[in-house]
Amino acid sequence: MRAMRRVSQPLLMLTAAFAVCSSVTNAAAEEAGSSVTNAAAEEAGSSVTKAPAEEAGSSVPEAAAEEAGSSVPKAAAEEAGWNGWRPDFSGYFRAPLGIAIANHLDPGNAPNNPSGTQLSFAPDHAVDGNFNSFAFTRVQETDWAEVYIHARKKHVDGAVGWGGYWFQSVGYQRPFAQWMPGFAWIRLDGDFQVAGVTPNAAVQVGAFWPTFGYFPAYDTYTMGRIRQIGERIDLTVPVTPNLKVTLTQGVGGNRNGFASVGTVPVVGISNSDTTTALDLLTYANLAVDYRDNVHLGLHWNRSWTTDPGNSAGLPIGTTFQDVRDAHLTVTAAELKLNYPRAGLLWLSPTYVQIKNGWALDPLGGVEVLHSQSGLFGANFMGYEGTVSNSTGSGSTFALGGMYQNTLGGMMGRGFGTTLPDLRLDVFGLLARSTRDLPSGSNLQKELNQFKWGASLTGQTLTWLALMLRYDRVNNASPKIVDLQIPGNDFSMLTARLIVMSHFASGEMVYVQYTRYFLGDAYRTTPGAADYQFPSNPHVGYPAENVVAVSATMSW
Repeated sequence: MRAMRRVSQPLLMLTAAFAVCSSVTNAAAEEAGSSVTNAAAEEAGSSVTKAPAEEAGSSVPEAAAEEAGSSVPKAAAEEAGWNGWRPDFSGYFRAPLGIAIANHLDPGNAPNNPSGTQLSFAPDHAVDGNFNSFAFTRVQETDWAEVYIHARKKHVDGAVGWGGYWFQSVGYQRPFAQWMPGFAWIRLDGDFQVAGVTPNAAVQVGAFWPTFGYFPAYDTYTMGRIRQIGERIDLTVPVTPNLKVTLTQGVGGNRNGFASVGTVPVVGISNSDTTTALDLLTYANLAVDYRDNVHLGLHWNRSWTTDPGNSAGLPIGTTFQDVRDAHLTVTAAELKLNYPRAGLLWLSPTYVQIKNGWALDPLGGVEVLHSQSGLFGANFMGYEGTVSNSTGSGSTFALGGMYQNTLGGMMGRGFGTTLPDLRLDVFGLLARSTRDLPSGSNLQKELNQFKWGASLTGQTLTWLALMLRYDRVNNASPKIVDLQIPGNDFSMLTARLIVMSHFASGEMVYVQYTRYFLGDAYRTTPGAADYQFPSNPHVGYPAENVVAVSATMSW
């Protein structure tokens, strides 16, 4: 009976926590954003220290400490009640409305149709609105939320998480946008004595997303976010009171497949509706931290498959040996220097090798440089469904960088200590790809892409801030470059007014306006006043003006 009570108490506690969470949701009865959706900015493994209000030009605060399976536990809770267990929950959401404003010919028998002001769904018309594209700037984000219910006690953290995107309450439902549940893990840790030091060892098992090399300005990863179900082991050694070394090792898996609504995926069996196979993931990371001033990270990860379930529906001209040869391998590093008055400098070089990207999951696995495993082969190597032109193979060298400083910091005080205050962020990302192309391919062997930007945020009052941000993106789409269309670039200027309850709070609302300046590749004909997406003229026009209002919150 005593053992039964030990088991039942944490279960009752989780039930109570769920009831608390449910009561909060019900209190919001049918409010927009009541559905749960998105994974957050810097989950466990990211080493870039967050600024209080907005990250590198983004006014969206990062999610709470344990977003998407973060392995960093919160501060130890009081050991009281529930046999030492303590329930709590954390989460993050953003709920934006973006409207594209344009004056175009109305649909129909153009050019005879009249033109007029058109107000459209901005994500379909913003050239930087696709999260899985190098052109993504994070200025035009879409709705996303996540909630985690925890059962904690000393040295233990168990959690279940719900997440997703595309809020269902506002129409056009997308079942695959909802992850219910999306995450579940247990993390155990303990200290021990060795040669006069006290290392900490931790093991985490379940479905969670370890993350390394987070780049907040663009909401992407230069080292990798591992979308896995599996294990992670961390060994942290305090070499001196000011010097800490952390070794991380992990192995996991990712389901490579897609099922239509109403069908049941069957492992290793394929038909017109279902295909499920296993992609394997492994990673290692070394982090060296000196006080809060210096961080050095070295990282390696690899995804691959040998599951015969991936042999279903092979592209013409390929065999299962090509599936066995498929892999994505990332070797990367990051350096962060953060000193008073001098500010924060972050640099991260990355080298990615991919072979037969068509055989890897394009919707999961390792997320790096705006791409997830197999999608990297499409975004950077030009794979478009046929291996005669590209197999999604090659290599990419990337370099990400960010510098941040504040007026308060330069004067020897923290940002926001005295108002008004200013914060400057400068950031950029370079990617140079070399493709391994089949003979006869009409794609370019080399692909060079570069984007950069800067933002200035003024905290005028404890509850009010204004951000101005400029972005420039060159060679945004590999398809356009391959077609050798000139003018494949754009720039944008954004003004954002931010309101919060108090300085550095976890919530804010903002309204913003963005003006786009599009390159000649986006014109319907040379010199024309109208625009189109050059890679696909049928999806509509790219916006020149976008207004947005959004609410974000993390707790």
